[in-house]
Amino acid sequence: MYEHGYYYSELVTGKILHQFMSKPKEQSSAAMNDNEIQFLKLCCRELTYKEIVDIMKISHLTIDGYRDQLFLKLNIKSRTGLVMYALKIGIATLDN
Repeated sequence: MYEHGYYYSELVTGKILHQFMSKPKEQSSAAMNDNEIQFLKLCCRELTYKEIVDIMKISHLTIDGYRDQLFLKLNIKSRTGLVMYALKIGIATLDN
């Protein structure tokens, strides 16, 4: 796509696609504690943060902490990114 100001050879494109399609390293999910994993699973359901607080029976500040820690640990910037990550590593499925 040189017209758009960038060009990737087939080798580079293949490596980028492989990286995107491959599962993330297990250490990323292993670095999450049980509460962060539960929070991540609940983020994948159509729940508000208030509803997640009620289900987990913890404060909204704790939920904010789990969210922020996952953003940092996983280098993710949004709830949508968390859901995509959970789908990619199998914590959530589209069937749920």
